[in-house]
Amino acid sequence: MARGGRARRCGAGGDDPCRIDYGAVFHGRRALLERVLPRFAARPPEGLDGFVRRNESWLAPYCQFMVAKEEFGLRPFWEWPE
Repeated sequence: MARGGRARRCGAGGDDPCRIDYGAVFHGRRALLERVLPRFAARPPEGLDGFVRRNESWLAPYCQFMVAKEEFGLRPFWEWPE
């Protein structure tokens, strides 16, 4: 959103909100997560176990996918060897 609470149109201005550098977002988010992980692991938030139980149907496969993605150098899955 632009200043004043008004949404910007795609293609307006130099910072096009319709063009997202997902690689930069991923790597920036990853660096932040690695920085906060020790504190998170030392004091997991209340309700984490419940969240994991309620979301196990998608959370476990997603974690497995991300482990495999790291094994293949974070490349897209269609570039992974068979």
